[in-house]
Amino acid sequence: MKRFGDGWAQRGIAMVTVLLVGASLTAVAAVASFATIREFKAGKDDRNAALALSYAEAGVDRFINYMKSGRLTYAKMNTAGCNGKPAIALPPGQIASGSYTASLTVYDPNAATPADRFPIPPSSGACASRPDSPHPGQGNDLTYFLITSTGTNPAASRTVQQVVALTPVGLPIGMYARQFDPKAHPAFTNISSVSETTHNDRQKNQFSGIDSYYLIRDFFSSVTGRSLDEHIPAAAHAVGGIFLKNSGTPEFTGPTSGYKNCSGNTGVASQSLWDSDGSAGSGGPITSGCAGQVGYPSNSSFSSTQLSNFAKPRLTEQDHQALKEAAKAYGVYCALPAAGIAGTATCTVKGVSNTYTPAALADYKGMVQSVLNGSLIPSVPGTNTFVVYIEFTGGIPSLNNIGLLGDVWGCTDLSNPDNNKSVVVVVRNGGADWGGAGGTKFTGALLLDGNFTTTGSLTIDGSIIAPNGTISFGSSSQLMTLSDCWVENMPGPFLKSVPGRWSEVDR
Repeated sequence: MKRFGDGWAQRGIAMVTVLLVGASLTAVAAVASFATIREFKAGKDDRNAALALSYAEAGVDRFINYMKSGRLTYAKMNTAGCNGKPAIALPPGQIASGSYTASLTVYDPNAATPADRFPIPPSSGACASRPDSPHPGQGNDLTYFLITSTGTNPAASRTVQQVVALTPVGLPIGMYARQFDPKAHPAFTNISSVSETTHNDRQKNQFSGIDSYYLIRDFFSSVTGRSLDEHIPAAAHAVGGIFLKNSGTPEFTGPTSGYKNCSGNTGVASQSLWDSDGSAGSGGPITSGCAGQVGYPSNSSFSSTQLSNFAKPRLTEQDHQALKEAAKAYGVYCALPAAGIAGTATCTVKGVSNTYTPAALADYKGMVQSVLNGSLIPSVPGTNTFVVYIEFTGGIPSLNNIGLLGDVWGCTDLSNPDNNKSVVVVVRNGGADWGGAGGTKFTGALLLDGNFTTTGSLTIDGSIIAPNGTISFGSSSQLMTLSDCWVENMPGPFLKSVPGRWSEVDR
């Protein structure tokens, strides 16, 4: 038999080599394709995870905004996860193809044991370290909460946590005005008044009780017979001077009165000992108290410097914008022409917009009252706290006035904040002129660019802030009070959040 030559052998080897190389290339290509597919999948997973993280962060941002919306009070947040209350949760939010859920509970970042940083209902862990109220200067000027937010998109899920400290925004608590000018004999219980200029007719006003918010140290630097950390007796404070019943008669007349007054307060012995004004600043110290009072301050001075450190009564543009948006979404927003100018008014009630044409555009009292009474206050379940933002688009604040808002009452349940009602009313470029013939009761706060005047029977629990106008009570059947319940249920617009530690729970 004839043997194959070397050429055939070489050709066989080449064929095997080609087959081996082809197989190798096929394997390499398969591995490369598999790796590429895995990389594409990993890249897609990373993108989904990044989007889910963004949605979780959006949930945190939405909750921080919700804290300022007027729908939450300090007490509601301060019981989240404690006292049998669940965490406060936002309705699930939808963003493009993703979504988020966000909730809030009390938190104690300073607890020695990590488990105690979280709420252990009903009264352990973070539940045990909560301050009762948000007053600064009492060792509890920061109250901590934890926002937990989970974002989903749609195959990926990420959870983040944000620690938030809550503190008062700096608005005055009680009665604050450019001028305080009561016309009759209203009664003020557990509440103080502060005027940037004068407080007139002081002898007509009855201040009684202990201020539910402010401490002695907020007005005086030294005191005898009491602690600076005690709550201050309710009284009047005016930089420009306090004047008694007779116009031009100052409460503090200098050396002949010892720089104190024990009779300037009708009906309550010596409560006026705690009054202070700018005219008493150059006098000597107080060296004794008044009958019926415990302790006494070092002097009766209240200067412009003290006033500037006392509170920040004017809302910023950012505050106005936040309150306006909260009113449109959860409460009532109205844009009104100037008083006396013909036109229509636009009101948005819980997100639904309507136009109104009052019979008398010079007077918006009836219209605003009907919008609220007919659409919100008595008829919407669960709407216990909200914001009303009234904006006059023209005219001057002293002439633009809204009227009586109707009953929003009251704050009586310290154990269950869900049972309490309150409203924050902002009037931009205007004030409030309230009647009170029906014995109206109002719980909340009025933040006005104009004046506050009222007649008839009216009870208010909360705060009136009119830094550009005058506060005037025109009837003896009126009561202004500041309850412990209102302070502990301070509405969200009076508070600000300070973001703290942020973490990704699932990393």
